[in-house]
Amino acid sequence: MIPAPLQAAMAQQIGATVVKVDASHVVMLSQPAEVAAAIITAARTAK
Repeated sequence: MIPAPLQAAMAQQIGATVVKVDASHVVMLSQPAEVAAAIITAARTAK
């Protein structure tokens, strides 16, 4: 598992957009609407 601070640093290094969701460890099960919205937004804004 990659520690959260390292994940954040790697995301920043590549210029990634990070979406933070207040959820359990398995975010796609505890907050499926939030995950779907983030994916849809990413797909709509992809170049």
